[in-house]
Amino acid sequence: SIAIEVLGVPGDFDLNGAVDFDDFFAFADHFGQSSTAAGWDARFDLSANGAVDFDDFFSFADYFGLTGETAPRLDLPDP
Repeated sequence: SIAIEVLGVPGDFDLNGAVDFDDFFAFADHFGQSSTAAGWDARFDLSANGAVDFDDFFSFADYFGLTGETAPRLDLPDP
């Protein structure tokens, strides 16, 4: 059995340990961009579909308000 701990919380773009309004404003600045746009930053593409769209917004909303202590842990099956 192995344990993997992921540091940080998805949506914590400024890496301050919490998904908060600063992260929301950063996300909003990139909303509507695609991977072909100048200034593309894949961190904001939470659904990994090549665009910062409503799928990403809904994921971001799920994480909003979480901190490193309140974020769910990812349990991976044994290989």
